[in-house]
Amino acid sequence: MIVVNDGNNLVFDENSNDCELHIAQSQGQLFAFIQCIDASLERYQAGDYRMTKRYWGRFDWSDQEHCIREIMHSGGKWQNLP
Repeated sequence: MIVVNDGNNLVFDENSNDCELHIAQSQGQLFAFIQCIDASLERYQAGDYRMTKRYWGRFDWSDQEHCIREIMHSGGKWQNLP
């Protein structure tokens, strides 16, 4: 599954080593923590640089693609943890 946000600048590709999807449950709800590729950079588009971004938000297994796109659009930032 490859998901691109509405601005065409973030890409989540489940087959990429640069992308991650972690699911957690809290207070009866599912949340996804995703790491996606920032495709807005010219160096990335040239194929020699990859920058990642991390976001989190509500998740539903039955609508994965939509949820991931919404998280990339308006999810909370997920800091790089030690």
